Amino acid sequence: GWMFIDATETGDFMALTGVEHVTGRESSDDTGEPNAPDAPGSTDTVEYYFYPVIDINSGADYYEVDLLKDKPDNMDSYASVALVKEPRRIKAFVRIAEQDISTEYFSGPRSRFYKDSIGIGYSPIIVPVEENREKHLIIVTKPFQIPLRALVPLKYTNFIAAGKNIGATYIASTAFNVPSVVWSVGESAGEIAAYCAGYNITTHDLMNSGADIASFQEWLVKKRGIPIYWYDDVAVSDPDFVNAQLKPFNDPEYHKSSKKLHFRN
Repeated sequence: GWMFIDATETGDFMALTGVEHVTGRESSDDTGEPNAPDAPGSTDTVEYYFYPVIDINSGADYYEVDLLKDKPDNMDSYASVALVKEPRRIKAFVRIAEQDISTEYFSGPRSRFYKDSIGIGYSPIIVPVEENREKHLIIVTKPFQIPLRALVPLKYTNFIAAGKNIGATYIASTAFNVPSVVWSVGESAGEIAAYCAGYNITTHDLMNSGADIASFQEWLVKKRGIPIYWYDDVAVSDPDFVNAQLKPFNDPEYHKSSKKLHFRN
């Protein structure tokens, strides 16, 4: 195949093809994240539960079943279901970390500015506490961008991450796992493939060309109505949408001087 997009829940395609990826928690020494553990730790990508096989001919309108965490002794009357705990994450040219999106690190209205933004998202970081998995640490974030380089693996030039499997640390990835952000990643991933096909270039060609990135961003904004920069007062239907979206990428000082999420004063 010429181009592949992985939008599976757990990054299954990466495991099948050998695309470099990671799972588990990174250490604070590795990522510099204040809420990362001192030592790396593994986490199960998939957690298996078991449920009793149901006789669908019994005439009931619905069924209530208890999922069993431990494998039952008599598997003949049980079936298993896999619940996703954590997606595999590609080793990308950009690895988004806690300090790239957390409110603590930014005095302005937005998180880190990415010159190669291909989408936007907004969700808190929600991390299970290691000592008690029933409790969660919630870290407030600033509205963030989705960089192109986080969707492109280091080695493969014809692969695009299109969901929860983008380049991010375990902690930061939890903010990218919500449906609205996953949708934004997937939508732009499809456009990346279409753009590369139209110009007969690879993902690495696109990523390494400032002119192509600018052209692709203009394509997203003008042709597809996809926002790549955060505002709270400019909708897709707004006549200023295109100008507002592209201005931060044409004016290097705009992001630095912006004090609110507004485009208009």
